[in-house]
Amino acid sequence: MYRERYFEARKVPYFSIGVKTYRGVFMINQRALVNEFISLTMHMIAWNRTKLEKTCNVNGRSNEGALTIRQFHVMMYIHRTKAQTVSMIAAWFGISKSSMSIMLTKLEKLGYLYKEHTEDREDGRKVYFRLTDAGKMVLQKTEEQILENIEMCFSVFDAKQSERFYTLLQELHTMLKIAGGREE
Repeated sequence: MYRERYFEARKVPYFSIGVKTYRGVFMINQRALVNEFISLTMHMIAWNRTKLEKTCNVNGRSNEGALTIRQFHVMMYIHRTKAQTVSMIAAWFGISKSSMSIMLTKLEKLGYLYKEHTEDREDGRKVYFRLTDAGKMVLQKTEEQILENIEMCFSVFDAKQSERFYTLLQELHTMLKIAGGREE
């Protein structure tokens, strides 16, 4: 029922994108799956941006003193992976080391990060970034605000739907980690 409404709302013929039934089972060709995934990622980018913009500072124009979306993501990455070098963080986000270095220096000046020098005999210049207590607090505060902004989107689910959606999200997350070759 939902699938039919979904396609009807988009004025797309139900069978035109490769969705067929065979003995009551949905059969989806790979092209349809890829197209749906691309559409999902595009909508997630837009949805994510509108929800995060309510909390985060966007190009210095809103929420004075708040983290930017990129700063939030970088701090979340450092928090979840414990500590990383500039090169590792830049590679994860697909930006230059110099751009990442500028952002990390700014976060350090704000008191959210600190550098930890290693005892690496091969390369004594290696520096890892860690969150300070203030960084952990601002990250937690920002995360709570984001959760408040987006939790109403999921309030339409009953308990069974929430559980199914959560399971599917976990499966998608695992698939993306494996396919992307990046562990968090």
